[in-house]
Amino acid sequence: MPPEATNILTVLERLDNLERQNRRLKRLGLGALLLVGGTLLAGFTGERPAKPAAVTETIDAQRFVLKNARGETRAQLGLLGGEFPQLTFLDAKGKTRLSLDLLLDQPSLTLFDSKGVRASLGLVLDMPVLSLHDANGKKRVWLAVPSNPVLTLYDGKEEERVSLTLLDNQPSLQVSDAAGFKAVVGTVGLATPTTGESQQTSAASVVLFGKDGKVLWRVP
Repeated sequence: MPPEATNILTVLERLDNLERQNRRLKRLGLGALLLVGGTLLAGFTGERPAKPAAVTETIDAQRFVLKNARGETRAQLGLLGGEFPQLTFLDAKGKTRLSLDLLLDQPSLTLFDSKGVRASLGLVLDMPVLSLHDANGKKRVWLAVPSNPVLTLYDGKEEERVSLTLLDNQPSLQVSDAAGFKAVVGTVGLATPTTGESQQTSAASVVLFGKDGKVLWRVP
């Protein structure tokens, strides 16, 4: 065979080999492309497991402020004087309307109107106390149970005018005026001026006292 023919055959064989290698590379490239594309597609469309939300068990702070969508403060939780816990609720004008406090381990709930305190309920020296105030913030009604129930009514100057008590299961109603005169209906302790002995009247008695505290009249 002439040398030229041999060279031509050699060139053709090399071209054929290159073409087959090229076809294999194309097939491998297409397969890799399909694999990568499938993986990306699965990543976009497949269901991903939801990550559990982080839960904070404890938050340490000295003050929290709750605001509405307009930025108005409507509630606060903090420490009164940096020591005693207090929760307050405010109206749209920023005035306190309700306060829940724990002062010296004595809880109290206070209600406010636009001017000031109107009612409070709490413990004073572990004694339950209910206090009602007028529109001027003056205390007008006081109900407490130190050991026996006591209901007291006050005038506009916060002076005691009416008191209803139940002492050792014995009822007593006491009324007084600004001049100092007083009347007691029911049980009251009296001292005999001559002997100094004390006695207790019955629930059916009426006793009138003068400004000096001496008995003006009594029955029986």
